[in-house]
This record gives sequence, structure tokens and C-alpha cells, in this order.
Amino acid sequence: MKNRDSTLPIGGSVFYCCGYDVQPVASVSFLMDSPYIEGMLDGVTDVGDSLEALVQLKPDLIITQLNQEEAVEKYSLIAPTVAMPYNSFETIQEEIRYFGDLLDKKDVAEKWIINFESHTNKLREEVQHVLNEGETVSVMQEYDGKVFFAVEGQIDN
Repeated sequence: MKNRDSTLPIGGSVFYCCGYDVQPVASVSFLMDSPYIEGMLDGVTDVGDSLEALVQLKPDLIITQLNQEEAVEKYSLIAPTVAMPYNSFETIQEEIRYFGDLLDKKDVAEKWIINFESHTNKLREEVQHVLNEGETVSVMQEYDGKVFFAVEGQIDN
């Protein structure tokens, strides 16, 4: 994001902007109401589904999870647009590096990865102490009425 003053994340990329200390100029209300980023989007405009509102903000970059060609073309008329490759990363580290590159925050990404790997290694050791030989652990997440299972290298639902 070199030499950019305003980023407009549409979809979950707003979380990455906040995590990399990049203040977005706008987002959509259902994400802005997230308790995970409470207080981080003060002063950020809720654009809803309005292309007119996007045009008025004159963003330097639009990041979207909408990979439909039609949506990307519409956004591209407003500003350079990156269609985030949703759910296409092999690892969380790869995803973090992708956004570190995109937002010109590689150093922040690498620090996050180091902390993440250190934390997960500690947790892995703790879990190993309570498991008997041959026992395994499943990681599941419920979201929007669906259950997702974390499997090494992927997430299935």
C-alpha cells in the first residue's frame, strides 16, 4: 500500500487493516459492529452497499472479498481494487504475509507470525500433557449455523 492515504476494505479484510494499524476510510456496518474491533473504527464511514458513497470517499485502494468479476470491475472504476483470495491460503502464516505485502507492513506480519508460532507451540505442549497415548484433538468453530472443522492444512465444513 505504498504511498496510499486511504484504504477501503469491503468484507473481512477490515480486520487485517485494524491488525496492521491501517485506518480504513470506510467499511460495511455488519463488520463495523464486530466486538473484536470495537473502538478501532471510530470515524470510519459505513458505506453499506452504496457505490455512490464509495465514489465520494475517493479511496486509493479497495480490498474486497467479492471475487465476482462484475463486482471487481465496478470497484475498479472507483480505485485500484484487490479481490482478496478468500479461503485460498494454505496456512495462516501465508495469509498474514499476503496482507503484510499488500498493506506494506511486512515487518508487522513477521512479528505477528513469530508471536503466533510461539503461542501455538506453548499451547501444543500444554495439550500434549493432558492427552493419553493415541488420543487426538479436534478444533471446531460454529459460525452462521455451520460447523467448521480444522484439519491439518485446511478447514472443512
